[in-house]
Amino acid sequence: MSDAFEPLYTLKVAAVLIPFASVPSLRNWISLHSNVLSPAKYQRTGYGTTRIRLLTVKDLRTIRRLTVVASRNIGGRGKRHVNRHGKRPRPR
Repeated sequence: MSDAFEPLYTLKVAAVLIPFASVPSLRNWISLHSNVLSPAKYQRTGYGTTRIRLLTVKDLRTIRRLTVVASRNIGGRGKRHVNRHGKRPRPR
């Protein structure tokens, strides 16, 4: 069989598969890391006025690898908040 056809996923489906908290957060991550993904692919819907971004399986694997590795590097607790002076905010 040929590998000429590759499944494409919408951002809504990709956010569930990767997993991401929301579609806007996935869209933001893609815009910040577009240099590591394959060229953008779009599908027109409706009367051809709306474009939907599609991701390949390779893109999904790349995003998942980079986000899972990043989350493991911070110890699973997330980044602790510090203000611009390097101090933690006082509890209210």
